[in-house]
Amino acid sequence: MLGEPARAVDLSWEYQQLLLPHLVFETRRGILGTGPVLLLDSGRPGHELVAGLESYRVGSGPSAVRLVRVSVPTADCQQAAYYDFWAVGQSAYRSFYRALRRLERRTLDAPPPMMLSGELQRLQDNTIGFLRRDCRLLKRYGVPQRRGLLLLGRPGNGKTMACRWIRAQCQRRALACRNVSAEEFSHALAEGQAHSLFQLGRAGVIFFDDFDSALRDRDTHGTNAERSSFLGGLDGIHAHHGVVYVFTSNARLDEIDPAIRRPGRLDVILHFQPPCSLLRGQLIAARWHEDLRSQLPVSRVIQETEGLSFAELDELKKLLALQQIETGRCEWDRAWSDFHGGRAEPQRQTIFGFAAPSGFRNDASLPQTAAQGNDENETSTEPP
Repeated sequence: MLGEPARAVDLSWEYQQLLLPHLVFETRRGILGTGPVLLLDSGRPGHELVAGLESYRVGSGPSAVRLVRVSVPTADCQQAAYYDFWAVGQSAYRSFYRALRRLERRTLDAPPPMMLSGELQRLQDNTIGFLRRDCRLLKRYGVPQRRGLLLLGRPGNGKTMACRWIRAQCQRRALACRNVSAEEFSHALAEGQAHSLFQLGRAGVIFFDDFDSALRDRDTHGTNAERSSFLGGLDGIHAHHGVVYVFTSNARLDEIDPAIRRPGRLDVILHFQPPCSLLRGQLIAARWHEDLRSQLPVSRVIQETEGLSFAELDELKKLLALQQIETGRCEWDRAWSDFHGGRAEPQRQTIFGFAAPSGFRNDASLPQTAAQGNDENETSTEPP
């Protein structure tokens, strides 16, 4: 199907998800003289190859790469009934690899976090910049290539944005990157493998996201095995080299255990506060579409959004964009009202006594003679 000898390629699930939107289908065949076997499903194509071969093209023109998806029955009935892999022409293997890497870099591109220039420089110097320093020179002066950063702040103020940017920078520079969740740490702790989460095969960054239970002050929250194992893994019997640990937490600084805060474990602490007027203006100028900005009283928007987080500003942008899509124009007052209305607490109505049915007229509003019926000969003109 490729017209030349091919190389088998086993793609990870992540690479397949990157590749699928860019595939152009060409033809489909069966195996050993039988037709292809298709599984009908409710997905977008309506079917999926179970057994057979499908050829695709990635790109266009002379630089296009052709590849074949192969699905064959397996001999081991205890495992999956079919085994999938991909085949690429020998001459196109390197081009295919480069195309995958380009797709990966494109998806991992992340804008730098919205921070004041000095704080952004500190973030870069103590992560990517630190790892790019010559490890031999650091060792010469007795400085281990190891760093610990703590990102503190309320949710929605840029900690996740900063971590995404660091991760993208690692990918660009072939640095290792790992994210450790609290659930993964607890599972590794139960298996006696927690120490492996603090190590990397090469220089890189390890993220510990929202590790509040391990970071909080033991005097206030008590001592537990998780915190002790966390500190032991962070220090290790042998010093860790070529690694930067990045911790994120919603706690206040005074809630962080002093044993964690000491230099050597945490070297830099960065606070992520709600953006100031300067950052709000930069955000609107850089990341709000011109169609929206041209219709907004930008100075008023900056003034009225004092105290809002980046996440709340993004919600306002979304409301404005929805107006623009639906009506062709956007209004700040309407978006501002919708924003507060969508976040308001529901008002609970308290009814004392018995509630009157809909349409019922309270007799107290009638004249006394009609309401009380004191005159037997007087007839009310109101309907019963």
